[in-house]
Amino acid sequence: MHLKKRVLVTGGAGFLGRHLVKCLLAQGNDVLCVDNFFTSSRDNVVEFLGNPDSAHDAGCPVNLLKAVEDINDRQKFLLLEKASARFGGNLKGRTFAVWGLSFKPNTDDIREAPALTLIRGLLENGAFVRAYDPEAMPNAQTLGGLPAGECLFYAPDKYSVLNGAEALFLMTEWKDFRSPDFMEMKARLKTPLIFDGRNQYNAKAMKAQGIEYHQVGVPTQRPKL
Repeated sequence: MHLKKRVLVTGGAGFLGRHLVKCLLAQGNDVLCVDNFFTSSRDNVVEFLGNPDSAHDAGCPVNLLKAVEDINDRQKFLLLEKASARFGGNLKGRTFAVWGLSFKPNTDDIREAPALTLIRGLLENGAFVRAYDPEAMPNAQTLGGLPAGECLFYAPDKYSVLNGAEALFLMTEWKDFRSPDFMEMKARLKTPLIFDGRNQYNAKAMKAQGIEYHQVGVPTQRPKL
């Protein structure tokens, strides 16, 4: 006899989480699905939204899932909006560096990657973009529809991509980006300014380093002049 259980599944909209949730529901369990949907597969989220029974059984109403998806879509434009506000609404002619193109570290998968949305937005606003990713640059150019050109340059390493940029956007938390040489970064950047989409660094440490640091959902840290 199967005993009904209440099971918490984190990352339930990812590839493995999606199948695990299905199996647990099929066994008659109550499943609470938790996922921020930021690095999950859009196809899996759409499947949750299109299946009211699964959505309710997973402990998350359909309207809440839809709201989370809408928030997730808006989040992809948040750093672009922050940059636009920081530069007085004018990004035209400015150069920006981007660290990370894949939707998560240790993969070349760019599906639903926030970095691609950011880059398109910067280019549409007349900016120049310099990008680097340890693995995903070929896919960004082919599958992502962002080939190198006059306004978009793909750099060979994480430091040369910073040369002359007025700000750095950190979009993927690759291990290679976790403990960089901040003095080297400041020497290469035109402005010591970071927009961090992953909230990877310590804000107080950035301020002490003399770096203006913008995060998601956290007050900006500006160094004392």
